[in-house]
Amino acid sequence: MLRRLSLALLVLAAALLPGAAAAQAKQTLRLRFPRVDIPAGTSIEACVLIRVPTSTPFDLATWEIRNHGPKVGLGVLHFLVYVYSGEHLGEFTADAGRVVQSRGCLDLGPADRDHRQLFATGAMPRVRGALPPGVALRLAAVPAAPGGPPDGLGVLLDGEWSNRTTHTRRASAVVLLRRARPRTVGRIAQPIFERSAELGLEVPPGTV
Repeated sequence: MLRRLSLALLVLAAALLPGAAAAQAKQTLRLRFPRVDIPAGTSIEACVLIRVPTSTPFDLATWEIRNHGPKVGLGVLHFLVYVYSGEHLGEFTADAGRVVQSRGCLDLGPADRDHRQLFATGAMPRVRGALPPGVALRLAAVPAAPGGPPDGLGVLLDGEWSNRTTHTRRASAVVLLRRARPRTVGRIAQPIFERSAELGLEVPPGTV
């Protein structure tokens, strides 16, 4: 009986340790860009919104982009990964996981869709990136609605492919985001996000 009680106390103590919750958090996020058809002789840009439910930030240590498709005739013009920094994550629901053709990915997501930060990019079949040792990029959880508590991560995948063949080709991609190990992060990288230049732009209606 005493042994069982001691074991129960040890389990309870472990659950109360500061790192216990972090240990249960996903160490790797696997984000998938579904297959998209690229008609012969054309190039298209397509976008996918992904919502990751969480109330805590994701301290990114490394990332990897895997572009899939035929090795001959189909080229990746760009593949971009953004984190959403707005306050309307709940509006991701309508488009989440759906492939939408859109220049600049401006035709899907919430009204503040341009509140996003680019943090990974690559056009090769496999591209890897990493923060310096002891440094992580914090991907912050954002609210589902303004003023609400953190509800999840919003990620935008933006790919553009060119098909130089005479047949329709298919492309897809997988993005792997790996979390920094607990207690190894000494500094948090701060992305530069400056929009003050936009305040001085005046564009007449119907013009570019």
